[in-house]
Amino acid sequence: RMHEAKKRMIIGLLGCGHWGLLILKTLRELAVPVLVVEPDPHARQLARDAGARLVDSVAELAPAAGLIVATPATTHYALL
Repeated sequence: RMHEAKKRMIIGLLGCGHWGLLILKTLRELAVPVLVVEPDPHARQLARDAGARLVDSVAELAPAAGLIVATPATTHYALL
C-alpha cells in the first residue's frame, strides 16, 4: 500500500537545471509524478525527456502534495 500511495503523490519542482534534473530523475525512479516549472527551453526539454509534466507557472502546481525548490539560492525567497 505504501508503494501505491507514492504513485498517487504529485511533487512540484521549481527549476530543472543541474540539481533539479538530478532530483527529477530520482523522483521518477521512485515512480512519483512530477510537475516542473522551468523557463529555459533547453531545461524544459530535458525535464520532459526525463518524464516530467511541464507547467508554465507556480499557480499550476496546485495539485502537488509538496514542492521542491531547485533554483539558485538567491531566488528562493522571491519564489516562496
